[in-house]
Amino acid sequence: VKESGLGFALVGVMMAFTQGVLVRRLLPKWGERKLLIVGMVLMSLAFAFISLAETLPFMAVAMTFLAVGNGFVRPSLLGMVSLLADSKQQGLVMGASQSAASLGRILGPVIGGALYVSLGMGSPFFAASLVTLFGLFILILKYRLLPDQRSSKNV
Repeated sequence: VKESGLGFALVGVMMAFTQGVLVRRLLPKWGERKLLIVGMVLMSLAFAFISLAETLPFMAVAMTFLAVGNGFVRPSLLGMVSLLADSKQQGLVMGASQSAASLGRILGPVIGGALYVSLGMGSPFFAASLVTLFGLFILILKYRLLPDQRSSKNV
């Protein structure tokens, strides 16, 4: 139980540091697109590492990757959604985006629980890694179509 609490504390501190310091410094330099790609790579690696983790230090590294990756992905996605939306529809689009994210946070544990019961402890995280890789693949295919505030300022 103590290790779980420390793990959650590590994730919280890393996410706060990532969004409060790293994203603030990197977003103007890299833009939403690059930050999103890096975040997705980190998250996919993290989920794969978690599925294989057998020691506490290995799990700590995986959770750090997950926290930093998530800290990169969330602000980048929100920024892209706001850039893609018409100014009159921004509230609607942002609300729909947040609703979809909430649905994922509801369905994810349900699907993960079913995978855990049927395939074993690491399977939900391995599946999450594959889903994240699929999302990364789509992002790479559509990279040039994604909005990027940094590139629009420099044009």
